[in-house]
Amino acid sequence: MVEMSTPGEKKPAEEEEAKKGPLGKLLAWRPKKVSSEQLAAMGVATLLAYGAVSNVNMAICVVLSWVTFGKSTGLVAHHTP
Repeated sequence: MVEMSTPGEKKPAEEEEAKKGPLGKLLAWRPKKVSSEQLAAMGVATLLAYGAVSNVNMAICVVLSWVTFGKSTGLVAHHTP
């Protein structure tokens, strides 16, 4: 007997195969949802680490844009005519 399925319906094996793609593998490691209890358990150190990573990221972006501007125009970004 042959199983019939609707056109949009995926079987569990097909769903697992779809998750194995590059994006599926990338998204598989992240937690699904963080509860308020988990956030409270992580404490202030998590907040400080998030702030530090955010500031380092912004500093890298500013330096890269500054260097890119200087290289592409030949001007110095902090001087005004």
